[in-house]
Formats: sequence, C-alpha cells, structure tokens
Amino acid sequence: MSSFALDSDYIQWVRRDLNMVTDPRLEVRKFAEGDDERGIYTTSTIPVNSTLAVAPLTSLLTTDHASNVPVLSSIAHLLREDDLLVLIMVYEQHLGVEAKWARHLTLLPKQYHSIINYTKEELELIRGSNLYIIATQWQKQVCDDYRALINILQTHSIQAHPAYTQFTYTTYLWCLSTIWSRFITITVGDKQYRAMVPFVDFLNHSATSRVGHMVKSTVTTNTTSIAPNSSHTNTGTSQTHVDTSNSGNINNMAVTSNVVRQTESCLHNHRFLLFSQQGFNAHEEVFLNYGVMGNMRSMMLYGFALRENDQDGVEVSLTGCE
Repeated sequence: MSSFALDSDYIQWVRRDLNMVTDPRLEVRKFAEGDDERGIYTTSTIPVNSTLAVAPLTSLLTTDHASNVPVLSSIAHLLREDDLLVLIMVYEQHLGVEAKWARHLTLLPKQYHSIINYTKEELELIRGSNLYIIATQWQKQVCDDYRALINILQTHSIQAHPAYTQFTYTTYLWCLSTIWSRFITITVGDKQYRAMVPFVDFLNHSATSRVGHMVKSTVTTNTTSIAPNSSHTNTGTSQTHVDTSNSGNINNMAVTSNVVRQTESCLHNHRFLLFSQQGFNAHEEVFLNYGVMGNMRSMMLYGFALRENDQDGVEVSLTGCE
C-alpha cells in the first residue's frame, strides 16, 4: 500500500508543545490522499532494543486533565471514566486551536467502523451471528448512557456551557469510538488510566509486533536515552528491557515538582516509554500489538478483520446436551 508523508509540523508540535521525544528515524504517514488513516514508518534502519518515544504523563490526555476544565469540577466524581474523557474531548474541541491537543485531534478519523457505528442496513448483513447480538446490545447501551449523561449535565446546569450546548449523540458516539479504539491503558502506581498518547496513537496493530510501552518512574531512573540526534485497550509490560545505550539525554523533559495534588505529583514523576525488542529496516511500518484478539473482537472494537489471524476462533453453542 502506498503512503504519503505527513507534514513534519506534527512531529515538531509533539516535541515542542508536549515535550515528547520521538526517534528522528520515525515519521507519521497517511495511507492515501484524503484518507484519515495513518501509520508510523521508519526513514532508516532502527536496531533491536531501541527506545522509540518518551513522553511526560502530562502530555497524555487522561481523566486527570479534568482538573484543568473548571466546568467539570462539580460532576467529575459522578462520571465513569469513559464519559469524563468524552466531556474533556468535547471541551478540547470547543477550545479549537487553543486546545492543548488540538493538533492531534484534528488528525483523528472523521468516522469509525466499529459495531456501535453500524447502520440498520449494516446490522442486517450480520443478522444471525453472535456479532449481531453484541452490536444491538452495545448500541442500546450507548444510547442509554448518552441519555444518562445528558441528564447529569442538565441537572448540574452544565449543558448551558458553550462547550456542551451542541453535545449531540453523534458527537458522543464519535468520542466513545475514539476512546475505545485509540486510547491505551497505562498503570501509574496503583491506578489505571485510559490515555490518548499523541504520536504513539498512530501505531497500527500486528499480532507479531514486539513493540511495547510502559510507564517508568523518574524518581528511580535518573537518565533515559533515545536514538542519536534526537531533540498506543492495549497494554504494555514493565518486564521488558528499555534500551539506554544510545546518546541523546532527555532529562530536559523533567517537569516541576512544585505540585500540590498527589495525583499531579504522580503524573509529573513518571514517563511513558515506547520501546522495541525488534529491529526495523528503512521505510518499514512500525506496529504495536493491541493484544490477543480474534476477528470478532477486532470488528467489535476497531472495525477491521485480518485475512490471516492465528488468534481467530469460532464460538460454538451446544444445546440439548446432558
């Protein structure tokens, strides 16, 4: 599949505004002109055991960002994580170019193909399958959740805020689809977060990929290095070696310890790392393993199925057996 290089200003934005460090041998490309889908490719060879990206946790969009959205302070504790993330994303979109993650949000797909987005006509094509049952149940649940969220916004007089006056079901569905298909799960201390990680978000899935991610404390790790000349519900493992043999210290990403809230302190004392236990040739796409999943699960969450999937299976229901 041919690919077209994305404007380099995205990488510059990631480094400048989010204080992320990315391997200079990586770039983000879109697959075709006018296509929303993108991937991360190499520009030259990358050896095994390389650190591909490092990010302060404050550059990740998580529910902790709600503390920066005053209008949500009165209801944040009432909401499920997904719904709070939805409202944060809607607020970010309301801010437009002034939003912290505006540059990344503008590059996200305009529509998704996971089963909660199926039309009635598309659902009819899978009638009789287990996927049809799951799809109809999920769609009903999402509708119910949206109505419940609107009720909370109205009860607390938040729907009148300019950010939420046009908060439609379509917007809710788009945000949920983004969260379910693009956010990753990270663990910081004893707490798990869903997180949008710019740049890393553009890694596509491969079951054979040996690229992973982890969160590492900066309290116990004084230095971490990345490639020379340097200025993605999938989970990583903390039991994997992270390369520190290359030059290019990133200690300049340390953020102020002048923090009041304990959660903020925790975020400031950790970094997100993307690493690889495999090497790459030049002009090769870099993938992330989203986890073990058959085609039904990938269709449910991501809207795609693999032609050859060693993890695929068929669920058989037996009745009348004693």
